[in-house]
Amino acid sequence: VVSRLAGGLAFLVELRLRSGELGAALDLMRKAEQLEASPVPALHERGERLADALARAGNDRIFKSLTEMLLTGSEQASMEAAEILKRGQSRSANHLIERLAEEESRTHRARLIMLLKEMGKGSSVPFMSRLDDPRWYLVRNVVGILGDIGDAAALPQLRKVASHHDPRVRREVVRTLTRFASPDAEEMIIEALADEDRGVQITAVNSLATLKG
Repeated sequence: VVSRLAGGLAFLVELRLRSGELGAALDLMRKAEQLEASPVPALHERGERLADALARAGNDRIFKSLTEMLLTGSEQASMEAAEILKRGQSRSANHLIERLAEEESRTHRARLIMLLKEMGKGSSVPFMSRLDDPRWYLVRNVVGILGDIGDAAALPQLRKVASHHDPRVRREVVRTLTRFASPDAEEMIIEALADEDRGVQITAVNSLATLKG
């Protein structure tokens, strides 16, 4: 019964999203989260299953529409779109990263990056695969986001990107490593002193000068 109800409500949320009723969809998502936060085990379990079902609502077309509202809608519509996109987790994050790669407006790029940073708090998993993207500017943006997330699990991936063919990406890696301030990160910054690009070398020196190690 719980599964059928969750599925039915997820379908209702998707209908709300298609028709642009963001407030109504967001209200259902918040109520599911309230149930999930209940100290009563039975209610907590039902809320958890419902929240998970609602988070899977939406598709590329809906995410595209929500992104447009985020960037160009009214203040309220932008806020509601951001809240719904955050709940879409890795599915909406992938769409936002793609939009970031295509976006020309600096203001819009800043808004997208800010939202992606909020979405990534606690886990860098949705961003890891993007480090292999052939577009250097997208990789650079993702590296910066990983630095704001601060997930130490990203360090092995950043070590691979530290040898990226584009020096602008390598410089961003060095700046990002400074935020981790761990022995492993410091070692990678020291290795960057031998980079063939003088800009990377200078960035490494400046980074080392700010660390306590």
